[in-house]
Amino acid sequence: MHGLTSAAIRECTSPQCGFRYPDINIDPKVARCPQCGQNAEIIHFIDLTQRDNQLKTNGILAGNVTCVLDNIRSVHNVGSLFRTMHGFGIKDAVLGGITPTPLHKNFGKTSMCAEEHIQWSSVSNTFKKCQSLKDSGSILISFEISDKAKPIKCFERPEESTNMVFIVGNEISGIDPSILKISDQILSIPILGINKSFNVTVAFGIGLYACLSIP
Repeated sequence: MHGLTSAAIRECTSPQCGFRYPDINIDPKVARCPQCGQNAEIIHFIDLTQRDNQLKTNGILAGNVTCVLDNIRSVHNVGSLFRTMHGFGIKDAVLGGITPTPLHKNFGKTSMCAEEHIQWSSVSNTFKKCQSLKDSGSILISFEISDKAKPIKCFERPEESTNMVFIVGNEISGIDPSILKISDQILSIPILGINKSFNVTVAFGIGLYACLSIP
């Protein structure tokens, strides 16, 4: 998706520096160290095409899945969420309220072109869209910190033919309370440390893996 086929690891030749770093520019063989300005030689070549041949969605059940992004404010977060969706083989996304769309000029900085593989729509009222999805028979699953939430390990997987809708919300206010009220499952991710929650993109990845991976 990035169009690169190779990269290199360079190391500064100065014993006092020894700075080691990755470089996508493998020509010339010797470059200037970005830390001290001395010569930095290529130590390893990396074949980036090998990654494309590794396992992608083995062990993942991604059929009949829609992801709803409820008023996400950061275009960079949305781009990352799209990249995560594509990594799990998800092809449908709903962008609600203020959520930036792939038409934003900065979207591609974090999406890595994932938007080219996902059918997305933008709606002004996320709650009404979620209610419509629920009325059509989909199971609504919200990733949120709530007194009604269950630990993510308690996820109750519906029948394989059931349409599942995974929902994440605003970085500050979370998912709309009206959406939580109609959700079939609310799942939270245990967290240690002083922060009360994970970044929405991290929580989304953890949530999808926990819910879609084959037990």
